[in-house]
Amino acid sequence: MSFQLTTMTERPDLWSQAEALIGANWPVFLQQDKVSYQYWSRLYIDFPDYQLFLLTADGNTLVAVGNCIPLAWDGAPEDLPDEGWRWTLAQGFQDAEAGRPTKNLFALSITLNTEFLGLGVSTLVVQAMKDTGKKYDLTRIVAPIRPNLKNRYPLIPMQEYITWRNADGLPFDAWIRVHYRLGSRVVKVCPSSMRINGSVADWENWLGLRLPQSGQYLANGGLKPIEINVEKDSGVYIEPNVWMIGTCDGNAPYSFA
Repeated sequence: MSFQLTTMTERPDLWSQAEALIGANWPVFLQQDKVSYQYWSRLYIDFPDYQLFLLTADGNTLVAVGNCIPLAWDGAPEDLPDEGWRWTLAQGFQDAEAGRPTKNLFALSITLNTEFLGLGVSTLVVQAMKDTGKKYDLTRIVAPIRPNLKNRYPLIPMQEYITWRNADGLPFDAWIRVHYRLGSRVVKVCPSSMRINGSVADWENWLGLRLPQSGQYLANGGLKPIEINVEKDSGVYIEPNVWMIGTCDGNAPYSFA
């Protein structure tokens, strides 16, 4: 099956469709991050060349959305911050506002139309991100990966999960494996990549679930338990992601040397 790639710059009419696809595929509670509230919609306005849309060959159906952002960061991989996704989104705007020259491309999310699963679409979008980075003279592609099978194992620490391998010796997680096959390698866990705070009523609304006492709760789509404190009328979900890094030019395994 063939597809066509475009960007927000070329097809601004796809913005609402892209956001609808993201909203339909991401758990409601994950859409409540305060950093996301502040910056997300501005991605399409301030960085339109880096918002990618994959369409069917006839251009009539949105197949996937890839959101990325250029950063001035050019440090050592081991120094990437624990705040992962939240830091990436905020830092991209702060760099732009300060006029700092950008050095590397950071991937924020890839969302697939579920009608096109199993067709290698995720690989196409990651490769498109790498090609975009190369086009704009960015050196590395860096991503706070959200492992897509981790929600099946919410009680396993992320640090242990990323060591799992399949029978072929490749990473167990399908999403990590996509990036791995395109040359990226795991750097480390970013333990507080996303942070969602809310009252107990907020969480009951987001989850569609009664939360009658304090404790840990598992939510559909969550990578770890949510902490609820009824006495303090608060709940928090702090999500770990995984830093991966590769090169924009080519798919050779990333070298940390």
